[in-house]
Amino acid sequence: MKKNISINISGIIFHIEEDGYEKFKAYLDSINQYFASYEDSEEIIADIESRIAELFLEKLDDGKQVVTIGDVETLIATMGHIADFEAIEEEEDFSREEPKAKTQKQKQTKRTSDSNTEGARVLRRDLNKRILGGVASGIAHYFKIDPIWVRIAWLLLFFTGLGILVYIVMWIAVPGSEDLPEDVNVKKLYRDPDDRVLGGVSAGLANYFNTDTIVFRIIFIVLMFGGVGILAYLILWIITPQAFSLTEKMQMKGEKVTLSNIDENIKKQARRSQSEGREHFHQGSTFPI
Repeated sequence: MKKNISINISGIIFHIEEDGYEKFKAYLDSINQYFASYEDSEEIIADIESRIAELFLEKLDDGKQVVTIGDVETLIATMGHIADFEAIEEEEDFSREEPKAKTQKQKQTKRTSDSNTEGARVLRRDLNKRILGGVASGIAHYFKIDPIWVRIAWLLLFFTGLGILVYIVMWIAVPGSEDLPEDVNVKKLYRDPDDRVLGGVSAGLANYFNTDTIVFRIIFIVLMFGGVGILAYLILWIITPQAFSLTEKMQMKGEKVTLSNIDENIKKQARRSQSEGREHFHQGSTFPI
């Protein structure tokens, strides 16, 4: 029998096997050491730990309460390792020198391989992300979309009188599962706090659909003349979570939450802040004649 060790990750107590703990501790130490020199390092590391806790929670259920070394290895494969940064940069430099035809062939081969390895999907209620019975989140997992869109569709069905009946039927007929894996490629809808006028709904939708924020602001203004815009905006404001952390803002933009992407986003923000600071300095240093 393996010895289990209790650890606290983002305020949640996990029980982890001893061999898994040693590997995880070394992994977490490398993260702490790398990001310690960054401004707001405590917030960055807390955000990463929060994401790690989410990934570990997905591995646990009523029949499994201990994190194994296999779970730790899956975590590292999902988020990447600090040591991979230099290797990734070297690979990117090398890839720039490759002929385009070869690159396109590799991409096509990868797409073919991915399509061949994808198994048949089954519909299950998602008990990990449920609000009531997990019907909406289960359908979202099946179609690989954000559960919020299915919930919005269900709200519309409620007004027709069919929503409650259909939901109850599916709740009874569709089996539930706590083992549905998270699809990291699914883009999530969040309200954008960095580009908001009111609640950040328009900016969040613009990030999700990869378009200009002004497009959705115009749409809501036009809909307001029909009396629908205000109601639609309020509903989305209520049911759509706001992207507070760095990882949530990455998910809002459809970026994978890996250590390398986190590092790149932090550096982008730093460069943007420096650029805005220089621009502000030049503007403030001019004197009227």
